[in-house]
Amino acid sequence: MNGDSMARSKVKIVQVEGDFTTASWNRLEPVIQQWSEWQGTFQVCNQVEGTGKPHYNPEIPLVIFNTEGDEKHIDIDYFSQYGTVLHCNYHLAKTKGTFFNYWAYDYKLRLQQYKQSVNSKNSFIPKFLSLNGRPDWHRYYILQRLYDKKLLADNLVSFLNRYHQLDNQINIDKFLKFYSGEPAFVKDLIKHKNLLILDRSNEQIHKNDRSHDNFIYENTSISLITETYADAERGLFITEKSYKPIANCHFQVWIAQPGMVEFFRNLGFDMFDDFIDNSYDTILNDVSRFESSLNSLEKFLNDIKKFTEQDKIYLQKRLLQNQKKYFEMKVSSEEIGSWLS
Repeated sequence: MNGDSMARSKVKIVQVEGDFTTASWNRLEPVIQQWSEWQGTFQVCNQVEGTGKPHYNPEIPLVIFNTEGDEKHIDIDYFSQYGTVLHCNYHLAKTKGTFFNYWAYDYKLRLQQYKQSVNSKNSFIPKFLSLNGRPDWHRYYILQRLYDKKLLADNLVSFLNRYHQLDNQINIDKFLKFYSGEPAFVKDLIKHKNLLILDRSNEQIHKNDRSHDNFIYENTSISLITETYADAERGLFITEKSYKPIANCHFQVWIAQPGMVEFFRNLGFDMFDDFIDNSYDTILNDVSRFESSLNSLEKFLNDIKKFTEQDKIYLQKRLLQNQKKYFEMKVSSEEIGSWLS
């Protein structure tokens, strides 16, 4: 199911460096080679941080590419003087730079690279999966609220010390600012570094968090996705975290920025509005949106217990349609052409 039959495009992408920090790899080329029919040549500068002049041939179109979704990592106004600035923040691209849905393809690449199979049958078990990598304030908040609601014990929830940021005081202080109760669970977790590990160790996840053991999807029915950023004012950053449930025939509820459900709905994915309360997606206040998401998750876990066999057959078909649509995604020649015009 995770194979792709599209012929590789005839493309030459020249990687260029600059007087600033650049990545040592060219992430665009394998995506375009694999999932586009575009033909031609252009240059890519994989910017990580800082500013300066890229060392490029002015006769060949240049793309400045950053896989992040926060403007603090890339000076879009500055780099636009050299070429098209590609980034992964959908809302930010309405005013600055150009959005590219890179992380949708990165997950497909990793599935191929690690020969990772995907789950193709939903279990309809009233349990959820929540994978949490880098510690951040919204993940502290969600862990504490899941503990409050007694939803940690019977579900699959991970929390890792990725990038060794478990005791990042900025994120802890922000969590404490928004959580009104006594956060004993999170305080204990931070103090003793009691990581919640499912199928892979903290060190393995640090090296690659795209692969997984299938049991985490086979023994759950819905994913609670805690996206990288969840603050409404930071736009809409979509990573591979949001595609993993679709690829593995899971339902999903997001702890993310507002507009995430709408984004996927506009891509043509089924958001199961007749079975999942997605009203949280329009709530601008972060904490209120998170609470609404958790309420939606709880409702679904209760409702799924009442699903008939006919419901399950009907929904399984829809989940497979979503999975198929994901693996058929490609980068159009028109989209690439717009970067170079």
